[in-house]
This record gives sequence, structure tokens and C-alpha cells, in this order.
Amino acid sequence: SEMCIRDRNLGVMHYNGLGTPQDYKQAAYWYKKAAQEGDANAQFNLGYMYMINQGVSQDYIETVHWYTKAAVKGYAKAQYYLGYMHANGHGVPQSYKETVYWYTKAAAQNYTKAQYKLGHLYANAKGTPQDYIKAYTWYEIASKRGEKSARNERDEIAEKMTSEEIEEALSFVKEWLDGSDEDETVIIE
Repeated sequence: SEMCIRDRNLGVMHYNGLGTPQDYKQAAYWYKKAAQEGDANAQFNLGYMYMINQGVSQDYIETVHWYTKAAVKGYAKAQYYLGYMHANGHGVPQSYKETVYWYTKAAAQNYTKAQYKLGHLYANAKGTPQDYIKAYTWYEIASKRGEKSARNERDEIAEKMTSEEIEEALSFVKEWLDGSDEDETVIIE
């Protein structure tokens, strides 16, 4: 709604000091109004403010509450950060299985940090069985999307793989990259 967008924009203005003095408390107030009206961007922003103790008292349960609202609407950044909260047990019981779930959702929307972190989870059997092919695949995709440290991780994994496994991973990468510019995204499962 227009009110929702207005409220979120007022939050952005107060958060960044655009046309008004920077005021995190006012930003949180406006983000909360827009978040309660269902704006996923405002829900994420408010959750982030609760996470880093900015304009509101730090509260990981509130963080998870708002990240979840935005994540279920498909907001990739919220999906990634919700996975992070599960990985670290902030506001929720620690669960790498949940981390894999939310990082996979964000990765499917080309959220590069999630793609990189998925590689790490598959490489280290966290929340999922160890799978070097999937680890290599996600590291390579993240690398091609600009995540510099993914190259080193990919190369370390490659030393533990056969040439056939690397070929299989590269075919997944090609399929992903060929399909990622279109509306349909390829899910690597």
C-alpha cells in the first residue's frame, strides 16, 4: 500500500539522515509501522536493527520474528540472515539443517553470500551430508558472481575430488548459470 511504502521510506530517510537528522529510533518506529503493514523490506530492516542494537534494544527473538516474516515472502537477504541466526543459535535453537534450508532459498535467488556459505556447509557436513560436488558447485557459482574467497575454497575441495566429480559439478554450474538469467531458477538438490 502507499502508506506502507511511505512509512518504509520515512524509515530509510531517518536511518540514513536523508532530508532529516539521522535518528535510529525514528527509523525503527517507521520501519515497524511498515513492517506491521507487511512490507518485507521494512521487516528485514527492523530485524536487522534488533540484531545490531540500533535504535531499539538488541533482541534476537525479535530479529528472528521479523526476518522470518520477510523470508517467507521470498526476501532473499532475510532468508540469508535467518539462516545465519540458525547457524549461530541467535534467537532460535542452533540448527545447521535450518541454516541449509534458508541459505538454499536465498541462493536460489542468486544471493551470493548464501551460495558461498552453502558451499561451506556441504564441504563440512553441517546440516547436510558431506557432498564435495555440491560444495564445489556452490563455491564456483559464488566465485563467478564475485565472491573472491570462494575460489580458494573451491580449489581446496577440488583436491579431494576425482576429475569426473569436478566435471559433474561444472555441468551443474553451467546449468545454473544458463538458467539463472531467466525467471526459472535451477535448484541443485
